[in-house]
Amino acid sequence: AEREQRQLAETLREVGATLVSTLDANTVLDRILEQVSRVVPNDAADILLIEGDRAHFAGWRGYERFGVVDLTSVTFLVAGTRNLQQMIETGKPVVIPDVHADLDWLHVPGTEQLRSYAGVPIRVRGETTGVLAVYSVTPGHFEWLDAERLRAFADQAAIALENARLYQAEREQRELAETMHEISAALASTLDMNTVLDRLLANINRVVPNEAADIMLVEGDRAHFVRWCGYERFGIRDLAHVAFPIADRPHLQQMVKTRGPVFVSDTHTDPNWSHFPSMGWLRSYACAPICVRGEAIGFLDVVSTQPGVLGQLHAERLRAFADQAAIALQNARLFEQVRDTADRLQALSHRLVETQETERRNIARELHDEIGQIVTGLKLRLEMSS
Repeated sequence: AEREQRQLAETLREVGATLVSTLDANTVLDRILEQVSRVVPNDAADILLIEGDRAHFAGWRGYERFGVVDLTSVTFLVAGTRNLQQMIETGKPVVIPDVHADLDWLHVPGTEQLRSYAGVPIRVRGETTGVLAVYSVTPGHFEWLDAERLRAFADQAAIALENARLYQAEREQRELAETMHEISAALASTLDMNTVLDRLLANINRVVPNEAADIMLVEGDRAHFVRWCGYERFGIRDLAHVAFPIADRPHLQQMVKTRGPVFVSDTHTDPNWSHFPSMGWLRSYACAPICVRGEAIGFLDVVSTQPGVLGQLHAERLRAFADQAAIALQNARLFEQVRDTADRLQALSHRLVETQETERRNIARELHDEIGQIVTGLKLRLEMSS
């Protein structure tokens, strides 16, 4: 037992050094799945990461032999998965000798041959951010000793994942700042409203990746679509005639009131979501208000067909983009107002000139007629006196 403990400690030291030798998140995930079998032999392994109320597969290994190639689109509601809830609440491992005998087990199609399970929470600063799990085709394969080994490995994995996350977050912030600077310059280079709207829509995907996006502007108590893209692939080609009463849309109301962004992880489970027959494909949503002097003048929307894809981070990014949009749109509106005022003044000036010219012509005509009459009268008098 002592020798096994020394071997485990040495293995964990080597594994830890391997994991922290890179700051690339994908590489870290791959190395975790490569190295976990050194600590706990298994037939398959995966890593679930938790975002909001859902968990999604961030990496997997060994599933190929069972015909499962891609788990990217598979997500779970944490509230509907007892094992996840248990690990989140207790911070302790879960061992299931035979998942076929577990009534609460959530089966992933194609993994029916996997029978034994051991999972441990990946915890950062006392918070469960994910789950590392191993599987065996043999019922009863994993014991609590395996779970304890796995937990020690998960502690190493948590450090590596957090370092990678922090590095990625810093890099993304730097890239976002550069992107926002470029977008700001592009928007500031024009004062034409239509061009501003086109450029906003063209650049929104650089800030928040999405499958469809749109811009709505507020007129009175309604929000109407002025630009959109991506909806064509879902059979929606024209949204120009679509307008929403803000009072009927809880999320729009919330943004008008708080001037902050919102996101919906899954529209099918959100009680405030307004469903439309032609948009049942829309599952994830993020929106930010375009505010000028504390008033929402419009909204920027992005959507996805996959639940859990859009979250708080995307909503915050969208808010930063909306702040740039607000400046550009307000400048374009002010320019339009100045241009309209100038056009009206020019038209008024033209009318004044025309009025003056007409008056001059009238006066000239009257003078001509009066002088003609005087001359005629004088001529007659001269003729009579002679």
